[in-house]
Amino acid sequence: MYKKQVIIIIILLTTLITGCQKININNQNNQDENIVKDDVTYLPLLSDKYMKGYELYSWEDNGTWYFALLVGTDRLKTTSEVKDEAVRLESVERLLTELGYLQQGENIFWSGTRVEGTALPPEQVINRVSDYCTSKGIQLVIER
Repeated sequence: MYKKQVIIIIILLTTLITGCQKININNQNNQDENIVKDDVTYLPLLSDKYMKGYELYSWEDNGTWYFALLVGTDRLKTTSEVKDEAVRLESVERLLTELGYLQQGENIFWSGTRVEGTALPPEQVINRVSDYCTSKGIQLVIER
């Protein structure tokens, strides 16, 4: 009787431990792993859904538009966080590629005014990103 109880407890514990592990089937060669720098998490696992959605930032430098797609939080990001090379997307095409990893129904808040040094790109670029999000079922909110 005692042996049977021990075996059942071992099976339950094993199931609990292995069942709670997160498995990311999209992770190939750790390409989607989070980058943590100075206790800030960058480039999230874009295939996962986040409660606060994502924050999108954009800025122009020497005629090139850059973007940063970060996990949404309750705090204001700093300019250095937004413009960090680890998260900087150097073209609209690269941004669209990253947006393609998001789940349908995900929320993105795009601001060009909340963080110093950021701005919204020309309307043509905004429309392209907005149309892409709509086609993927992603909710895009733009703060103008």
